[in-house]
Amino acid sequence: MPRLPRPIALAGVLLVLAACGTQPGPGGAATPVPSPPATQPRPLTAQPVAADGGLQCPASIRDARGTSVPERPQGVDGGARLLPDRQPRSVVDCAYRVLDLRATIPSGPPYRLASRTLVTGDRVDDVVELLSSAPRGDGGGRACTAVGGDETVHLVGVRFDDAIVWVASLAEPNRCSTATDGDFMSPLAVGSTLEQWFRTPGGKDADQGGCHPWASGRLGDDRSLAPEGDPAVIVCRPTNTGQQARALTAEQSRQLVEALRVLATRPTEHTCAGGDPQPGEDFRLVLDYDRGNDVVINVMPSCRPQLMSSTLEAEDATSVIDLVQRWSPPVPGYDPNASVSSTP
Repeated sequence: MPRLPRPIALAGVLLVLAACGTQPGPGGAATPVPSPPATQPRPLTAQPVAADGGLQCPASIRDARGTSVPERPQGVDGGARLLPDRQPRSVVDCAYRVLDLRATIPSGPPYRLASRTLVTGDRVDDVVELLSSAPRGDGGGRACTAVGGDETVHLVGVRFDDAIVWVASLAEPNRCSTATDGDFMSPLAVGSTLEQWFRTPGGKDADQGGCHPWASGRLGDDRSLAPEGDPAVIVCRPTNTGQQARALTAEQSRQLVEALRVLATRPTEHTCAGGDPQPGEDFRLVLDYDRGNDVVINVMPSCRPQLMSSTLEAEDATSVIDLVQRWSPPVPGYDPNASVSSTP
């Protein structure tokens, strides 16, 4: 059967991709990609603090892409991760509307502060988890949709006892923005989540425990398909009405995570070449961590490569496929030509 391009669902978007011409990587475990060397932290300087204890928001910004911050990280190695994973003294969210489709006159720089939110309660932990576990980006582009809508830049200002970090990200409908602290860049669409939390009336958290489509990624996913930790694994298989989620047991999850970690991998080109799959043979794995972002992995047994995350791919994933087939076989009676609900 000829090898043909196959549609691959990544980050909630169906992408039709061209066939890849690269050769399979060597067998055995992948060679880990070393982390960037630590840098000397910048000294902590005085920055304006409001009466509520949170950092003051800049009155306006000029960068409509959310790629710059008021100050680069001070007191910590800003290149290690987007935000340290520890309890802060205060967190503020500063929002700047940079595109308003309802405006009669197009806006332009400077973009004035639209709202300031002092983050309190459990939401502080949510922000720290979101930012501290954000994956590392390589600056490369990725396929995106072109949906039009309002756009808002979010600046998150975080004070620790011995450090200050600002994080910038653009909220836009395609979730194609990046996030940065000035030293570390992440492909995670942090701004879209912040917009949902702080500026969407009645906004709810996306389901992070089931078959959610967003391949958000996690710190360390550029070095391993299953970054450090002990995630529970959910197998998501297509049905005629959407997705069937099957949570594996703790022991099954452990075995599958071990199998993922020893696969030979390479940076993904988001390309799958192969024949038509058997009904229901493709599936998705969600690695659900206790803290921070999940990892979403697409598995396509009749394609090459057979397995693909948001950053890595594995040419041969037979060991993973065999385990999943044993514990979560395809859904009986699934018809790929039937109408499918858009609800994940």
